[in-house]
Amino acid sequence: MFLRAQSIGRAAQPALAQPSVGRVLGVTSRGVFVLIEPRVIFLSSEHWRGPLTINVERPVDCALGEAVRLSATRLIFPASEVDLSSAKVWQAPDASTARQAPDEQLRALRHLAREVLARPSREENGARLAHLLDLPEKQALSAVEAARLAGLIQLRQSIRHADFDQATELIAGLLGLGCGLTPSGDDVMIGWLLAVNRWRRDQPWRELNQRVIDLAYQRTTTLSANLIECAAHGEADERLINVVDGLVTGTPSSQECVDYVLGWGHSSGRAALVGMALCVDADRS
Repeated sequence: MFLRAQSIGRAAQPALAQPSVGRVLGVTSRGVFVLIEPRVIFLSSEHWRGPLTINVERPVDCALGEAVRLSATRLIFPASEVDLSSAKVWQAPDASTARQAPDEQLRALRHLAREVLARPSREENGARLAHLLDLPEKQALSAVEAARLAGLIQLRQSIRHADFDQATELIAGLLGLGCGLTPSGDDVMIGWLLAVNRWRRDQPWRELNQRVIDLAYQRTTTLSANLIECAAHGEADERLINVVDGLVTGTPSSQECVDYVLGWGHSSGRAALVGMALCVDADRS
């Protein structure tokens, strides 16, 4: 099967610069994850772009663990070949200069969270989100969930007061928490880092960014570490960028943002929204 790549994320591009051999790390209904050290790239036939995504015209035919050869302009699978020669490099657009007032941002966040929580899910981060934002939907938590919520509240406080030593310790406990290629604790960090680095660049976050990146490469999956590194540079999947921008500027609309949250991964969007809540709510201090 011969496929043409339509776009390549900016962070994926350097991994494709030299001939090498990778392997298929994961195969999902949304696309294929390929490890080309030190990057994990995502080949997807969906139209959503991202810093690690290669958008292709049709799904790639491959199997878990298969070797992938990279030539000057091609990714070569045993049963598929992807031509990279005409793909455009995609990079997240610059953030707008327009902002809603902090109270409006918090109101937008609470509205979005309530709309997301109204959708059926067994994902545990929904319970934490309701408590973090003091929503009517909050319910009694198990001892484990209560402890995790307390950690998030403490992290929010350390962020408010720029206590980066305490924040680093708390973040270390979140990284790798959960299962899968991107554990839910990592998704929380991706949401928070994206919000911080896309909209709060005037704050002294550079040191904390690097601490989190270093910890991620020690404590969690390569894919999560890659995504965390991207978020620390203000880059992420288009859907997450749209959500962060919607909360801060009011555009896109809340209803569109609900779809973006629910559309990013099986449950990753909800966890990322928890991370955004840590940042947006902290702006009220």
